[in-house]
Amino acid sequence: MRKLVLLAALLGMFFVGGCISTSFLGTKEPEADAFAGGTDGLATEFVNLPSTILSETPFDIIISVDNKGETFVAGSAATFTLNNAGIFGIADATKFNNIDLSGIRQVRGTVSPGGQDQIFWQGAIFKGVVLTEQQSVPLAVDACYQYRTTGVSTICIARSDKTCQPIGDKVIESSGAPVQITSLRQIAQPSGGNVELGISFEIANRGSGDVFPVEAICPDPDLNKKGAVTLDSIRLGSRLIKPQVCSDEIRTNCCSETTISTFRGEGSMDCRVSVQTTRDFEEQLAIELVYKYKDKIAAQVNIIPF
Repeated sequence: MRKLVLLAALLGMFFVGGCISTSFLGTKEPEADAFAGGTDGLATEFVNLPSTILSETPFDIIISVDNKGETFVAGSAATFTLNNAGIFGIADATKFNNIDLSGIRQVRGTVSPGGQDQIFWQGAIFKGVVLTEQQSVPLAVDACYQYRTTGVSTICIARSDKTCQPIGDKVIESSGAPVQITSLRQIAQPSGGNVELGISFEIANRGSGDVFPVEAICPDPDLNKKGAVTLDSIRLGSRLIKPQVCSDEIRTNCCSETTISTFRGEGSMDCRVSVQTTRDFEEQLAIELVYKYKDKIAAQVNIIPF
Protein backbone atom coordinates (compact mmCIF):
# COMPACT_ATOMS: atom_id res chain seq x y z
CA MET A 1 0.00 0.00 0.00
CA ARG A 2 2.84 2.37 0.81
CA LYS A 3 4.30 1.82 -2.67
CA LEU A 4 1.00 2.76 -4.28
CA VAL A 5 0.76 5.90 -2.17
CA LEU A 6 4.30 6.88 -3.17
CA LEU A 7 3.55 6.24 -6.82
CA ALA A 8 0.39 8.32 -6.58
CA ALA A 9 2.46 11.15 -5.16
CA LEU A 10 4.83 10.89 -8.10
CA LEU A 11 1.92 11.51 -10.45
CA GLY A 12 1.61 14.97 -8.97
CA MET A 13 5.34 15.64 -9.20
CA PHE A 14 6.12 14.71 -12.80
CA PHE A 15 4.53 15.64 -16.10
CA VAL A 16 5.42 14.67 -19.67
CA GLY A 17 4.26 17.22 -22.23
CA GLY A 18 1.80 16.10 -24.91
CA CYS A 19 -0.61 13.21 -25.14
CA ILE A 20 -0.66 9.82 -26.81
CA SER A 21 -3.65 9.40 -29.06
CA THR A 22 -5.45 6.06 -29.25
CA SER A 23 -4.82 6.12 -33.00
CA PHE A 24 -1.32 4.89 -32.16
CA LEU A 25 -2.56 2.18 -29.84
CA GLY A 26 -3.94 -1.28 -30.27
CA THR A 27 -4.76 -3.86 -27.63
CA LYS A 28 -1.84 -6.29 -27.39
CA GLU A 29 -0.86 -9.03 -25.01
CA PRO A 30 2.77 -10.04 -24.54
CA GLU A 31 3.33 -13.58 -25.75
CA ALA A 32 3.58 -16.19 -23.01
CA ASP A 33 7.23 -16.93 -22.29
CA ALA A 34 8.30 -14.35 -24.88
CA PHE A 35 11.94 -14.66 -23.79
CA ALA A 36 14.33 -17.51 -23.13
CA GLY A 37 15.28 -15.70 -19.92
CA GLY A 38 18.27 -16.15 -17.64
CA THR A 39 20.75 -13.78 -16.00
CA ASP A 40 23.84 -14.38 -18.17
CA GLY A 41 25.50 -12.34 -20.90
CA LEU A 42 28.86 -13.46 -22.30
CA ALA A 43 30.11 -16.40 -20.24
CA THR A 44 33.86 -17.08 -20.30
CA GLU A 45 36.05 -19.87 -18.96
CA PHE A 46 39.62 -21.10 -19.36
CA VAL A 47 40.17 -23.96 -21.79
CA ASN A 48 42.70 -26.68 -20.91
CA LEU A 49 44.71 -24.33 -18.72
CA PRO A 50 47.61 -26.36 -17.24
CA SER A 51 47.72 -26.39 -13.47
CA THR A 52 51.52 -26.68 -13.43
CA ILE A 53 54.00 -25.03 -15.79
CA LEU A 54 57.77 -25.25 -16.08
CA SER A 55 59.37 -21.81 -15.98
CA GLU A 56 60.72 -20.62 -19.33
CA THR A 57 58.42 -23.11 -21.09
CA PRO A 58 55.89 -21.50 -23.47
CA PHE A 59 52.18 -22.31 -23.19
CA ASP A 60 48.91 -20.96 -24.62
CA ILE A 61 46.22 -19.18 -22.61
CA ILE A 62 42.81 -19.88 -24.13
CA ILE A 63 39.33 -18.87 -23.03
CA SER A 64 35.97 -19.90 -24.45
CA VAL A 65 33.26 -17.26 -24.94
CA ASP A 66 29.62 -18.34 -24.94
CA ASN A 67 26.75 -15.89 -25.44
CA LYS A 68 24.18 -17.17 -22.94
CA GLY A 69 21.90 -14.13 -23.09
CA GLU A 70 19.56 -12.77 -25.75
CA THR A 71 21.60 -9.82 -27.09
CA PHE A 72 23.51 -10.02 -30.37
CA VAL A 73 27.19 -9.04 -29.97
CA ALA A 74 28.94 -8.09 -33.20
CA GLY A 75 32.44 -9.25 -34.06
CA SER A 76 35.20 -7.21 -32.37
CA ALA A 77 32.59 -5.52 -30.11
CA ALA A 78 33.66 -7.28 -26.88
CA THR A 79 37.09 -6.94 -25.25
CA PHE A 80 38.98 -9.58 -23.29
CA THR A 81 41.96 -8.36 -21.29
CA LEU A 82 44.59 -10.63 -19.75
CA ASN A 83 45.66 -9.32 -16.35
CA ASN A 84 49.36 -9.67 -15.45
CA ALA A 85 50.07 -10.00 -19.17
CA GLY A 86 53.58 -8.59 -18.73
CA ILE A 87 54.66 -11.29 -16.28
CA PHE A 88 53.75 -13.87 -18.91
CA GLY A 89 55.57 -12.05 -21.70
CA ILE A 90 52.35 -11.05 -23.50
CA ALA A 91 52.55 -7.64 -25.18
CA ASP A 92 49.01 -7.56 -26.58
CA ALA A 93 46.92 -7.99 -23.42
CA THR A 94 43.53 -7.06 -24.96
CA LYS A 95 41.82 -9.22 -27.57
CA PHE A 96 38.44 -8.99 -29.31
CA ASN A 97 35.85 -11.58 -30.28
CA ASN A 98 36.67 -12.89 -33.73
CA ILE A 99 33.09 -13.45 -34.93
CA ASP A 100 29.53 -12.30 -34.37
CA LEU A 101 27.97 -13.84 -31.27
CA SER A 102 24.24 -14.39 -31.70
CA GLY A 103 22.05 -14.48 -28.61
CA ILE A 104 20.08 -17.47 -27.40
CA ARG A 105 16.55 -17.79 -28.80
CA GLN A 106 13.41 -19.56 -27.68
CA VAL A 107 11.68 -21.24 -30.61
CA ARG A 108 8.53 -23.26 -29.96
CA GLY A 109 9.52 -23.91 -26.38
CA THR A 110 13.10 -24.92 -27.20
CA VAL A 111 16.04 -22.65 -26.43
CA SER A 112 18.65 -22.52 -29.19
CA PRO A 113 22.23 -21.77 -28.05
CA GLY A 114 23.99 -18.49 -28.68
CA GLY A 115 27.23 -17.84 -30.53
CA GLN A 116 30.57 -19.22 -29.31
CA ASP A 117 34.18 -18.21 -29.83
CA GLN A 118 37.67 -18.79 -28.45
CA ILE A 119 40.28 -16.18 -27.57
CA PHE A 120 44.03 -17.05 -27.64
CA TRP A 121 47.14 -15.58 -26.04
CA GLN A 122 49.84 -17.75 -27.57
CA GLY A 123 53.39 -18.35 -26.45
CA ALA A 124 53.03 -17.20 -22.85
CA ILE A 125 56.25 -17.61 -20.82
CA PHE A 126 56.55 -16.82 -17.13
CA LYS A 127 59.02 -13.92 -16.77
CA GLY A 128 59.07 -13.69 -13.01
CA VAL A 129 61.45 -15.23 -10.52
CA VAL A 130 60.49 -18.54 -8.93
CA LEU A 131 61.57 -18.23 -5.31
CA THR A 132 60.42 -21.64 -4.09
CA GLU A 133 60.13 -25.15 -5.45
CA GLN A 134 56.64 -24.24 -6.65
CA GLN A 135 55.17 -20.77 -6.93
CA SER A 136 51.44 -20.04 -7.39
CA VAL A 137 50.74 -17.18 -9.80
CA PRO A 138 47.27 -15.59 -10.35
CA LEU A 139 45.85 -15.47 -13.85
CA ALA A 140 42.70 -13.51 -14.74
CA VAL A 141 40.80 -12.24 -17.79
CA ASP A 142 38.35 -9.30 -17.81
CA ALA A 143 35.49 -9.36 -20.33
CA CYS A 144 33.82 -6.03 -21.22
CA TYR A 145 30.97 -5.61 -23.70
CA GLN A 146 27.72 -3.81 -24.47
CA TYR A 147 24.47 -5.61 -23.67
CA ARG A 148 20.73 -4.97 -23.67
CA THR A 149 17.69 -5.89 -21.57
CA THR A 150 14.09 -5.83 -22.82
CA GLY A 151 11.08 -5.97 -20.51
CA VAL A 152 7.52 -6.51 -21.74
CA SER A 153 4.27 -6.16 -19.80
CA THR A 154 0.56 -5.41 -20.29
CA ILE A 155 -0.57 -2.01 -18.99
CA CYS A 156 -4.13 -0.98 -18.13
CA ILE A 157 -5.26 2.31 -19.72
CA ALA A 158 -8.54 2.78 -17.88
CA ARG A 159 -10.60 5.12 -15.74
CA SER A 160 -12.07 2.29 -13.65
CA ASP A 161 -11.54 -1.41 -12.94
CA LYS A 162 -14.35 -2.60 -15.22
CA THR A 163 -11.99 -3.46 -18.09
CA CYS A 164 -8.72 -4.11 -16.25
CA GLN A 165 -6.91 -3.19 -13.04
CA PRO A 166 -5.65 0.41 -13.35
CA ILE A 167 -3.73 0.39 -10.06
CA GLY A 168 -1.23 -2.18 -8.82
CA ASP A 169 1.65 -4.50 -9.69
CA LYS A 170 1.95 -5.90 -13.22
CA VAL A 171 3.75 -9.00 -14.43
CA ILE A 172 6.78 -8.10 -16.54
CA GLU A 173 8.91 -10.50 -18.57
CA SER A 174 12.61 -9.71 -18.88
CA SER A 175 14.93 -10.95 -21.62
CA GLY A 176 17.95 -13.08 -20.83
CA ALA A 177 20.65 -10.65 -19.63
CA PRO A 178 22.68 -9.82 -16.49
CA VAL A 179 20.46 -6.81 -15.72
CA GLN A 180 16.83 -7.75 -15.08
CA ILE A 181 13.66 -5.66 -14.85
CA THR A 182 12.30 -7.17 -11.67
CA SER A 183 9.00 -5.39 -11.05
CA LEU A 184 6.51 -2.96 -12.57
CA ARG A 185 3.73 -0.95 -10.91
CA GLN A 186 1.17 1.36 -12.46
CA ILE A 187 -1.51 3.92 -11.61
CA ALA A 188 -4.02 5.04 -14.25
CA GLN A 189 -6.60 7.69 -13.43
CA PRO A 190 -8.90 10.02 -15.39
CA SER A 191 -7.81 13.60 -16.05
CA GLY A 192 -10.23 15.60 -18.15
CA GLY A 193 -10.65 13.70 -21.40
CA ASN A 194 -7.40 11.79 -20.93
CA VAL A 195 -6.02 8.96 -18.82
CA GLU A 196 -2.97 9.90 -16.76
CA LEU A 197 -0.69 6.87 -16.58
CA GLY A 198 2.11 6.58 -14.04
CA ILE A 199 4.54 3.65 -14.11
CA SER A 200 7.35 2.70 -11.75
CA PHE A 201 9.78 -0.12 -12.49
CA GLU A 202 12.72 -1.65 -10.67
CA ILE A 203 15.91 -3.20 -12.04
CA ALA A 204 18.64 -5.39 -10.56
CA ASN A 205 22.07 -6.61 -11.60
CA ARG A 206 21.68 -10.39 -11.33
CA GLY A 207 24.97 -11.26 -13.02
CA SER A 208 28.37 -11.73 -11.41
CA GLY A 209 29.98 -8.63 -12.93
CA ASP A 210 29.67 -4.83 -12.81
CA VAL A 211 27.38 -2.63 -14.88
CA PHE A 212 28.21 0.76 -16.43
CA PRO A 213 26.23 3.27 -18.56
CA VAL A 214 26.32 2.72 -22.31
CA GLU A 215 28.74 5.62 -22.94
CA ALA A 216 31.42 3.89 -20.83
CA ILE A 217 34.44 2.73 -22.82
CA CYS A 218 35.73 -0.84 -22.71
CA PRO A 219 38.06 -2.37 -21.65
CA ASP A 220 38.48 0.19 -18.82
CA PRO A 221 35.15 1.91 -18.04
CA ASP A 222 35.20 4.78 -15.57
CA LEU A 223 34.83 3.29 -12.08
CA ASN A 224 33.09 6.47 -10.92
CA LYS A 225 30.15 5.48 -13.13
CA LYS A 226 29.95 1.89 -11.95
CA GLY A 227 26.43 0.77 -11.13
CA ALA A 228 24.58 2.97 -13.65
CA VAL A 229 22.31 1.66 -16.42
CA THR A 230 21.11 3.61 -19.48
CA LEU A 231 17.37 3.72 -20.21
CA ASP A 232 17.21 3.45 -23.99
CA SER A 233 13.46 3.60 -24.68
CA ILE A 234 9.94 3.04 -23.42
CA ARG A 235 7.18 2.14 -25.88
CA LEU A 236 3.44 2.03 -25.34
CA GLY A 237 2.11 -0.06 -28.18
CA SER A 238 3.70 1.32 -31.35
CA ARG A 239 4.31 4.78 -29.88
CA LEU A 240 7.67 5.80 -28.45
CA ILE A 241 7.12 7.71 -25.20
CA LYS A 242 10.77 7.93 -24.27
CA PRO A 243 13.03 9.72 -25.10
CA GLN A 244 11.19 13.03 -25.09
CA VAL A 245 12.38 16.65 -25.04
CA CYS A 246 11.61 17.91 -21.54
CA SER A 247 12.04 21.04 -19.47
CA ASP A 248 14.61 21.27 -16.70
CA GLU A 249 11.90 20.89 -14.06
CA ILE A 250 11.21 17.28 -15.02
CA ARG A 251 14.69 15.97 -15.72
CA THR A 252 14.22 13.35 -13.01
CA ASN A 253 11.42 11.83 -15.05
CA CYS A 254 11.97 9.16 -17.73
CA CYS A 255 11.50 11.55 -20.67
CA SER A 256 14.93 13.18 -20.74
CA GLU A 257 16.77 11.44 -17.91
CA THR A 258 18.49 8.36 -19.32
CA THR A 259 20.54 7.09 -16.37
CA ILE A 260 19.25 4.71 -13.72
CA SER A 261 21.59 4.62 -10.74
CA THR A 262 21.75 1.49 -8.63
CA PHE A 263 22.63 0.90 -4.99
CA ARG A 264 23.83 -2.57 -4.07
CA GLY A 265 22.86 -3.67 -7.56
CA GLU A 266 19.26 -2.36 -7.51
CA GLY A 267 17.61 0.77 -8.89
CA SER A 268 14.27 2.19 -10.05
CA MET A 269 12.64 4.80 -12.29
CA ASP A 270 9.25 6.51 -12.45
CA CYS A 271 7.46 7.90 -15.49
CA ARG A 272 4.18 9.60 -16.33
CA VAL A 273 2.40 10.01 -19.67
CA SER A 274 -0.97 11.39 -20.69
CA VAL A 275 -3.02 9.10 -22.96
CA GLN A 276 -5.74 10.77 -25.01
CA THR A 277 -8.57 8.24 -25.24
CA THR A 278 -12.33 7.91 -24.89
CA ARG A 279 -12.24 4.20 -24.04
CA ASP A 280 -10.60 1.85 -21.56
CA PHE A 281 -8.25 -0.85 -22.83
CA GLU A 282 -5.01 -2.78 -22.23
CA GLU A 283 -1.79 -2.11 -24.14
CA GLN A 284 1.68 -3.61 -24.36
CA LEU A 285 4.50 -1.72 -22.66
CA ALA A 286 8.13 -2.36 -23.67
CA ILE A 287 11.17 -1.07 -21.74
CA GLU A 288 14.69 -1.17 -23.22
CA LEU A 289 17.87 -0.87 -21.14
CA VAL A 290 21.37 -0.72 -22.59
CA TYR A 291 24.69 -0.79 -20.73
CA LYS A 292 28.29 -1.93 -20.65
CA TYR A 293 29.03 -5.03 -18.60
CA LYS A 294 32.38 -6.09 -17.14
CA ASP A 295 33.02 -9.55 -15.74
CA LYS A 296 36.08 -11.52 -14.66
CA ILE A 297 37.33 -15.10 -14.52
CA ALA A 298 40.39 -16.05 -12.47
CA ALA A 299 42.63 -19.05 -11.92
CA GLN A 300 45.98 -20.00 -10.38
CA VAL A 301 48.90 -21.63 -12.18
CA ASN A 302 51.82 -23.25 -10.40
CA ILE A 303 55.29 -22.40 -11.75
CA ILE A 304 58.09 -24.92 -11.20
CA PRO A 305 61.75 -23.97 -11.79
CA PHE A 306 63.09 -25.30 -15.07
